[in-house]
Amino acid sequence: MESAAAMADLMSFFAQMLKSILKAVHGYGTTHDARSLEAEVEAQCKALAAVVLETYWRLRMKEQQRPSSLPCDCGQVKHWKERRPRVLRGVVGEMTMDERHYYRCDHMWGGGVLGG
Repeated sequence: MESAAAMADLMSFFAQMLKSILKAVHGYGTTHDARSLEAEVEAQCKALAAVVLETYWRLRMKEQQRPSSLPCDCGQVKHWKERRPRVLRGVVGEMTMDERHYYRCDHMWGGGVLGG
């Protein structure tokens, strides 16, 4: 059910993006030149890509079960530490991930390789 609501939100955002692009195209020659029109279209496409990726990750994290532990590169076991939001910066701009799960290996951090 949540994916249907997310799809409706994405369609609404896409419609707003198209309206903005068409408005910019209509203003070509008066309010926009070729460079500013291209910059406007690029900015709108990046914003759409960021919203799509953000929605995808949010839905994926909700569907995915959180394991209580994962194997560590050192051969020991990483245990779940906490859940917190994270802002990722990429080509499409900043994306906010509401849930990121963090794991920690007691061997690596508790006096092992990275510990003290």
